[in-house]
Amino acid sequence: GMGVEAEVKENTQEKYVKEAEAGGVTVKVAYLNPGAKVPQFKITLDTHEGSLDEYRLGEITTLKDSSGREYRGGVIFTTGSGHHIEALLEFKDADMESLKFAELSIKGLAGVDERVFRFELGGME
Repeated sequence: GMGVEAEVKENTQEKYVKEAEAGGVTVKVAYLNPGAKVPQFKITLDTHEGSLDEYRLGEITTLKDSSGREYRGGVIFTTGSGHHIEALLEFKDADMESLKFAELSIKGLAGVDERVFRFELGGME
């Protein structure tokens, strides 16, 4: 429903929401809980051509932290299909508490080798 989405948007500061268009697909990434140990990201895909159903966000998305470690995410839920898909990913193995930044990478979506969304976590010391 709309309730949860509206709530998430209000709580999420501008710098924790990134949006980029490439290959005809707009990807929006919201870092839902910056500073928390186990990071959660809401990923929204939008396109006007073709279907997004073939993409498995859990398999093509990785998270890299400022110490260079890479993590695979688990998909908590996915909604939508075709032109519009939303997914919530959680990176259970990550520990983001004392890090400077996080980079979420989505590979091979709509012919784009890699899309990188970087979130600064500075000022958490």
